[in-house]
Amino acid sequence: MSRRPLPTMQLFFSEAMIKKVKADVKTFMNDKEKDELYYKFIDWEKQANEMMVLTMHAYADISLPKKFDTAFQINKPHNYVEATITINQAIINGWTSVNQIAHGHKHIIIIDFQSSVPNIFNLLPAFGDNGTTSNETKLGICSNIDFEAIKTNLKRQESQ
Repeated sequence: MSRRPLPTMQLFFSEAMIKKVKADVKTFMNDKEKDELYYKFIDWEKQANEMMVLTMHAYADISLPKKFDTAFQINKPHNYVEATITINQAIINGWTSVNQIAHGHKHIIIIDFQSSVPNIFNLLPAFGDNGTTSNETKLGICSNIDFEAIKTNLKRQESQ
């Protein structure tokens, strides 16, 4: 059982920034061997039920694809939704596609939802051409079975 959200999301990428990330990955991988994960990312086109988001340092290794069913606001865990959330792709440190979220690293991830993007994700600030908007809201995702323990741990941290 995890007492931490896996992973914590900080912001989402605008269409322009998605193109920039793809260009950056192409540049980084220019003289390196490319694999199927690379081409999957480069060929990916955002759909209405998908988002590209930046995550904070991962608390654990997570093999992809990975499904979760709860999204919540870190500083207000009572603000949550239950939805099918799948992490399909990850870019480590903005460099290259990987098949897991690696412990201790930041990632850019592509998540999709069973139908539409839940409204709670509108709380995330956009990372666009002018940087980010000023917003400290972070979202976590987890399995519903772990949610109560995560909420208890977040409340304990807040009171310290």
